[in-house]
Amino acid sequence: MVKKNFDLSREEIQAWLTENDQSINTAEDITQVEEALLHFANVHALPPSPSLREKILAKMTSLNHDKKNCSTLKLDKLPLLDDSSNWLEWREAVESIKSPDHYENVHLYPLESNPKRDLFVVWAKDYVATGSAPQSN
Repeated sequence: MVKKNFDLSREEIQAWLTENDQSINTAEDITQVEEALLHFANVHALPPSPSLREKILAKMTSLNHDKKNCSTLKLDKLPLLDDSSNWLEWREAVESIKSPDHYENVHLYPLESNPKRDLFVVWAKDYVATGSAPQSN
């Protein structure tokens, strides 16, 4: 039996993803692995549940609406953030601000500081849980 490019076992895929050897070292090898993994994913793909599908479509509709209604934010006159804030506007406003090359776990870049609010762009290297802050003893 001749093995085709897309005939992969789960064990072979696991080996490719976990071993750090030099068995995949040419552009042709990498392309073959990518194509095989995509084929494997397509063969084993499951359709999303109806509720997940509706959530995805609603999010896409919302993002398209936000994209059509974008305005340009000025860093020296930023609006208050609320539930109706367009994250696409904010992303565009701060896209020129880059994180430093080296920082510990969190880096804050101040956008605004006044008696009403402190506003920062934040970079975090590790996951930061949302919710209440940890209590100190």
